[in-house]
Amino acid sequence: MDSPSVAEWDGVDSETEGRRLDQFTWCRCRNCQQMTTVRECVCCHDLTEAENLGVNGDINCLLSHPTFNNVIINEDALRFALIARWDLVRERAREPYENRTYRLQAYRQVTYWLHGRLGKRVRRVIPSCVVWAVREAYPEDSGQYTGFLEGDEFVTDYQYY
Repeated sequence: MDSPSVAEWDGVDSETEGRRLDQFTWCRCRNCQQMTTVRECVCCHDLTEAENLGVNGDINCLLSHPTFNNVIINEDALRFALIARWDLVRERAREPYENRTYRLQAYRQVTYWLHGRLGKRVRRVIPSCVVWAVREAYPEDSGQYTGFLEGDEFVTDYQYY
């Protein structure tokens, strides 16, 4: 099994956790924004999986990686992935898709990109820079977002098909 993400520090060091919410010094890529929970205060530089993609080397941030816009933000790529997913579960997709549907698919795709397939209800925190780029591309009309949920917490009112 691969080594765990560097971001799995949370729950171990309460002093570090407190600083992540109180001070915005944890972002090194300069594209993150403050998050509402300590668990979500993760920069792409915190993840060994992002380092394996060149972050901290030739690439300053996951947002600068060529794959990011082509696979994570691109509406056509998200739509095709949604159609393929629905085809696998043999359900019919309902269009037009809401921004929330695109956002959740983008989060799924960045998780695949960074971690590979994790399994049902296994989730990883997505770096703040990525979350905010996806929110900017596919905003919620109300401006209210759910944030990270553990695998045993369910997403409600999700228009998936």
